[in-house]
Amino acid sequence: MSLLEIAMRHGTDKATVHSYIDVYEQYLSAFRNETFEMLEIGIACGASLRMWLEYFPYATVRGIDNSASAITSQCSHSRLKLLQVDQSDRSSLNCWIPNCSLRFVVDDGSHRPEDQILSLCWLWPKLAPGSLYFIEDIGANGYSKEPNLLSYFGAFGGKIYSICKHGRKDDVLFVVRKP
Repeated sequence: MSLLEIAMRHGTDKATVHSYIDVYEQYLSAFRNETFEMLEIGIACGASLRMWLEYFPYATVRGIDNSASAITSQCSHSRLKLLQVDQSDRSSLNCWIPNCSLRFVVDDGSHRPEDQILSLCWLWPKLAPGSLYFIEDIGANGYSKEPNLLSYFGAFGGKIYSICKHGRKDDVLFVVRKP
């Protein structure tokens, strides 16, 4: 089953509201049957967590969110590890240091540029070479044309996908692979 089919079944906004699924499949399909750990920042109702669990049958899926109710409302699964962490708070981030090697990170948290930058800078040194880092919705709140933000992300050597398939200005995804 394709990532799009799985995403639609679980109702994640990565396929319904935004148009990120093709990009994710392009970068991640090679890891489908590997054993690894991944992290999603911002879990909301958990649709994408369920999508990742199904698409990657051997992966441990980690999720962090600043909302206790988002954490406690999720399904129980042996490969799902959740923790309440506020991506905008350095002390909260410092209390959660992954004791694993993350294969990739998806930042779908606050969508605030300062939080996205903080999380990227905090996690980047902890990623192994070859790991991927995705930041969704960098166009949220009108920041898509903010030259400082785009040049900041561009300094990491990644690629910015401005998809806007559904007419949304925040359909902008940043992807970088750690050298």
